[in-house]
Order: sequence, then structure tokens, then C-alpha cells
Amino acid sequence: MDSDDRIRDLEERVTRLEREMRSRQPHTGTLPGIPNAARARADRGRAMGAALLEFLTGEGALARVGIALLLGGLLFLVKYGIDHGWINEVVRVALAAIAGGILVALGHRMARARVLSQVLIGGGVGALYVAVFSAHVFYGLIPLGVAIGLASGVSLICLGMSLTSGSPVLAGVALSAALGTPFVLSSGEGSVSALTLYLILVFVTAAYVFVRRRWSLTHAVTGLLGFAVMFLATQMLPDPATFAVRGVVQSGIVVLWLVFALLPLVPGRSADLESPRTSAPGSGGSALLDLVGGGLPLLVWVLTYAAWSLERIEAGLLALIFGAAYALVLAVGRDRSDVQASRGILLSAAATLLAASALVLTDGEGIGLFAVMAVLLLVLAARLGWTQAEPIALILTAIASIGLASRLLSIDDPALSDAVYDGLGVLGLVAAGWISRSRRPILAVGWLLSLVYLERELSALGEATGVGPGLATAAWALVAIGLLALGFRSREIAFRYAGMVTVGLIVGKLILFDMSRLDPVWRILVFLGIGIALLATSYFFPSVWDREEPTD
Repeated sequence: MDSDDRIRDLEERVTRLEREMRSRQPHTGTLPGIPNAARARADRGRAMGAALLEFLTGEGALARVGIALLLGGLLFLVKYGIDHGWINEVVRVALAAIAGGILVALGHRMARARVLSQVLIGGGVGALYVAVFSAHVFYGLIPLGVAIGLASGVSLICLGMSLTSGSPVLAGVALSAALGTPFVLSSGEGSVSALTLYLILVFVTAAYVFVRRRWSLTHAVTGLLGFAVMFLATQMLPDPATFAVRGVVQSGIVVLWLVFALLPLVPGRSADLESPRTSAPGSGGSALLDLVGGGLPLLVWVLTYAAWSLERIEAGLLALIFGAAYALVLAVGRDRSDVQASRGILLSAAATLLAASALVLTDGEGIGLFAVMAVLLLVLAARLGWTQAEPIALILTAIASIGLASRLLSIDDPALSDAVYDGLGVLGLVAAGWISRSRRPILAVGWLLSLVYLERELSALGEATGVGPGLATAAWALVAIGLLALGFRSREIAFRYAGMVTVGLIVGKLILFDMSRLDPVWRILVFLGIGIALLATSYFFPSVWDREEPTD
């Protein structure tokens, strides 16, 4: 082989090696035409599908089916012995406890086979819970206090093994079982204060697990269950309850907020993270934890409302103060890196609390204020680059649109407060549509609702002054002229279309509704005035349908 052949051979080998190295490297760029957010959602969907497929068909699938069949066989064996009178109540409980202990011990000894070990431990813990539950509830062999102590001990064993083996699933089972133990074992009687103190211990334990491992999904699910059990605790308060008892329950609510809403916001790092999937930003667990962190403050307010049986004004002021505190943290610490990292959660908490305060303080009339809040969030998104504010603003505009449409179509005789709140809502929708990047749908809704609002308010005013519906029709004409002028000024054809549609609605309203309700004199004045206004508009804006491109 001459030198040229050797050179070509080396070049071909180098080319193959480069291709192989490129194929092994993960693709981190963006696909042409596909936004990063869409790619992230698609990646999360594929990851969730892959996780489900792995659960059903992967390494642990056979172990899960096997443990289920094994426990089923043991149950049939026990039933057979009961039917033949071989096994009494004490022996039944002992068998369940022995089976659970054997499974836990086997799982612990087989720690190298990680998936099988976790399945065995989970099955054994389940058998131990069944033993305690049966001994107290079914057979009355042990009192409530002993049963809760034994169940808590089982939860601690499961939790310790989860930390040792690095299993967030076992930790979730342990914490969930610990939260549900008092409610499953109790008949509904007992001290609410003692129950709250027990729940506080479980919350603190969950905080310790999160600090050690940063298991986002486990912490988020435990937080949701924590809210559920604290809500049950508030419903168990006696009527009337003393200040001390309510104070103990409130302390549990505060610990719930600290552990599950504030602790995840504290920057932390753990060297023994089990898997990037459980805590990496953008993962399912992280997304759920962010959702809980943003929504839990509102739920904490609901719990406080229930615990103290607050009046409407008191509850509204509490939500206002709570929401303002979150907003203050955002304003004061906007340059801090930890606040910037948690901006979406803090914005969600502040927005939901302030929206709740607006709704409660106005006795349900202030749904339109949601649109005003959306405008403020969109201004923050545009001026400060807070991109997390825009999706929250869009949610608020959607809620405001639905609420305003319901109010405008259902209230026949509006009061002054109705006119003010609904008017602010309509203006807020229009302003939000003007600022938002998704402007056309929001502006279309604002345009339609503004016509309905003008019809409701000015028709009521016209009936009171004897003018009839002419005021509303004249206001519609002003809206049409304004839209046409705006369309020509901004070179946007959509505004001109909306203006011409409004003209069509005016003609239909005049012929179908206003003609029979207007006094003859006012009928003449309204028809003449609107006709002259439209003629003048056609003089200034002759080519309504010609599309004009914006000039540089």
C-alpha cells in the first residue's frame, strides 16, 4: 500500500470516528421552527411515556407482579385456615406481622438487586400496616394510642430504608401512610390538638427528607396530602373551640406553609440525589413542586379562614396582606439570584392571593379586577423581562372574561358598584389585549364584552331618563368609528374589520330592537345622527377593506 492509499485510509477512519462521536453526543440545539418551550413540553411528554412503559414492562415489572401474586396466595391461605377454624384473631394478626417482617428483611438483604429489594420492602411494609389496622379496627386487640405508635414505627422503618436505598417511592409511601394513620385508625373521636401536633411531626420529618434528598415529586405529593389532612383537622374543631385549640391548629397550618411552600424556595444541594429525574428543573416532579409552591399559600389562607371562622372582610384583608407580602418579597429582592430563580412561584402565590382578596372583599362583584391584575403582570413581563408573569396574566384574563360575560348577561338592573367593577374589568381586558403578545383573541373578547357592557349600562340609563336604547346605540357608533380610525392609524386590518362588524350590529340593532322601543322624536334623532356619523366616517376612511401594509 503506497503513501496515498495510507493517507486516504487514515482520513476515512478519522471521518468514521467523528461521525460516531457526534452520534453519541446529545443534541442540545433547537430544531428549526420549533420553540424551546414546545420542545421542552414534548420532551417531558416523552419522558413520562418512557417512565410509564418502564414501570409496566421494565426491570421491576416482574417483581411487582410476583409480590402481588405472593401476597394474594398468602391471603388465600389465611382465608382457607379461617374457614376451617385453624386460625383465630391473634394468629391472623401475628401471621401478617411475621410475613411483613420477613419481606422487609429479605428486601434489606437483597439491597444489590435494587428494584426487587424495593418491591419486597414495599410489600412487607404494606403487610405490617394491615396487621396493625386489623389488630385495632377489626379485632380490638390494641388501643388507639398503641396502634398509632406501631403504625408510626412502621412508617419510620420504611422511611429509613428509603433514605438508605435511595428510593423516593418508599419515602412517599411512608409519609403518606404516616399522614393517613390517625384518620384510618380513629373513629373520629379524640383531641384535635394532639392530632395537629402529630401532623406537625410528620411535616418536620418530610422537611428533613427533602433537605437530605431533594425529592421534588415526593415532597409535592406529601404537601398536597398535608393540606388534605389539615383541612380535615379544621373540620374536626369543636363548636365553639377555645383560642388555644385554634392556635394549635393554626401552628400546624403555618408549619405546612413553611415546609411545603417556603422550604423548596431555599437554594439547596445534596450530594446523594437519587436521580436527576426526581429533582431536575423542568422534570415532572419539579413542575408539580412549583405548582404546589405557587398554589399552597392560597390553600393555607383557606385553612386559616376555616380554622378561625373568619368574617368575609377579615378573610379578604388577610388574603390582601398575605399576597402583598409575597409581592413585597418580589419587589425588594428582584435583584437576588434566589428570588429570580423562584420568581414564577412567588408571582403565582401573590396573584392568587390578591385575586382571592379582590373577590372576597367585593363580595364576588370584583371578578373584573382580575383583568386589571393581568395588565400589571403584563407590564412587569414587558418592562422587567419577567416572562413568568405572562402565562399567569393569560389565566387571569381567561377567568375575568368568563366571569364578566356571566355577570353582564345575568344582571338586569346593575348597581353603581356593578358598573364600576365591570367597567374596570372591560377596560382591563382591552388593555391586556393591547399589551399582550396574544393580543387578537383578548382584544376580540374585550370588544364584544365592551358592547354588551355599554348596552347594559346605557340602556338602563336611557330607560331612567326616558331616552330609551338610543344612548347605547350611539355609544356603539362611537366604538365603530374609533375602531375604524385605529385601524387606519395602526395599519392593522383586524381593527377595521371589527369596526365594520360593529356597524353591521348597529344596523341590526336599530331595525330589530330599537325602532319599536324608541320615542318617534328620538328615533329620528338617532337614525339621523348615526347616519351622518357613518357618512362622515366613510369620507375620511373610504377604502375600509383594502389591506395596507405598515410603513417603515
